[in-house]
Amino acid sequence: MSPPDTSLRFRRQLDLLPLDRLAVPITVIGAGAVGSFTTLTLAKMGFSNLTVYDDDVVDSHNLPNQMYRLEDLDRLKVTALADLVRSFEGIEIRTIPNRFDGGRLTGIVIGAVDSMASRQVIWSAVRYDPAVRLFIDARMGGLVSIVRPVRPTNPCGVRRYETSLHADDEAIQESCTAMSILFTVLALASTIARLVRAEVVGLELPREVVQDHALALQLVT
Repeated sequence: MSPPDTSLRFRRQLDLLPLDRLAVPITVIGAGAVGSFTTLTLAKMGFSNLTVYDDDVVDSHNLPNQMYRLEDLDRLKVTALADLVRSFEGIEIRTIPNRFDGGRLTGIVIGAVDSMASRQVIWSAVRYDPAVRLFIDARMGGLVSIVRPVRPTNPCGVRRYETSLHADDEAIQESCTAMSILFTVLALASTIARLVRAEVVGLELPREVVQDHALALQLVT
């Protein structure tokens, strides 16, 4: 079945997100909890120029908090995610079944990784690159999340963001049974999608969005 006419399909959001803003290239690095739900959310908003990196496969402990099905077990996450996006939206996303280890990126880049080392690699690729208009770094631990949108060519933003980078052994280590739960993931994916929409329609972006999901508190600075 072919998808319905685009202007009809997205008619309920046309005043919120015009169709001519949907062509921006978006790269999601990481197809785990945050990356899988963020990718599907962006696809359902109408963004179709999507690329996803991940070298991992779906394991049983991924099912409660990632956008995967029982039948996706042992499949590459990017392959399973591409099938899901195609099934939901009729969109063919570009998938790269490798860990991102550097290279040229364009448009909006979303870091949905779970280590500071991986963030450093992404940051090295986007830092001061005029082809990248926005980098969104999403971090989650237990019931707290932080999302930082950064313009990689803005010197003040670059310096501010780099103060948040540190070694993995300096990070707070959550126990393996308190790392993630679905409602925090959904809230984080929603925040990222909201920032993407703000960027493409020309709204001012915050420096960071901190959410305490246990207390239902959000701090935007």
